Amino acid sequence: MEVDKNMAVSVVMQKPNYMLMSLQRIVVLLVILASVVVVVYYTPMPEEYFENCDQSWGHTDGHRFTYPASPLLTQGAGIPPESICSSNTGQGEECVHVKNIRLDSTVEIIMFDQGGESDHIFHLHGYSFYVVAIQKFNKTLEKDMVIKMNNDGTLFPSRNIIRPVLKDTIVIPKFGIVSLRFQADNPGYWLMRDERSAHWTRGLDFVFKVGTEKDFVQAPSDFPKCGSYVGPEYFLI
Repeated sequence: MEVDKNMAVSVVMQKPNYMLMSLQRIVVLLVILASVVVVVYYTPMPEEYFENCDQSWGHTDGHRFTYPASPLLTQGAGIPPESICSSNTGQGEECVHVKNIRLDSTVEIIMFDQGGESDHIFHLHGYSFYVVAIQKFNKTLEKDMVIKMNNDGTLFPSRNIIRPVLKDTIVIPKFGIVSLRFQADNPGYWLMRDERSAHWTRGLDFVFKVGTEKDFVQAPSDFPKCGSYVGPEYFLI
């Protein structure tokens, strides 16, 4: 399966392979070729940030995440379109980073680290995922190279699709790369969050929008609404 190297979120539609339908459903889902492949790179915030007050934030796919001024699920219509990351967003610019996923698609996330001082921990809300491959390189890889290696079948020695580990949190080592799979059957907005407290409100996070508004559970008409508010750079906890 090839991934379009020109897309930040590369979507490839293929007919599922149902040859192993007699096996348990959990295995069949993994044997099916992923219908949506998301290739994500991230650049961590420098560790020396607190020492020299450098304003260089970490970013994912060139975007610096910030939370929306109001909830995406219940007040999405009121969020300014220009605050959502797009192809028109400048490199390293702050925006609400949303990746659209079709409901009930089989999703493979390929995430890779472009260097930093230490490992990074990511947690996915709303889902558990299967860890089907993990690899570590000793250098920074560009996104085009990762996509090419994946298309050539050389990115990972193999993918464990028989008995993979089921998790909702993954540690990605420095210069590491992982392949995660899940079935996108839970509609809504779900945050993929960097678990390091220094990055909780800026930088490396991004949101999966699974399905469309018609698939979401609708809030009651009298549901409380929030005003426009963007939190501080850091929450003190």
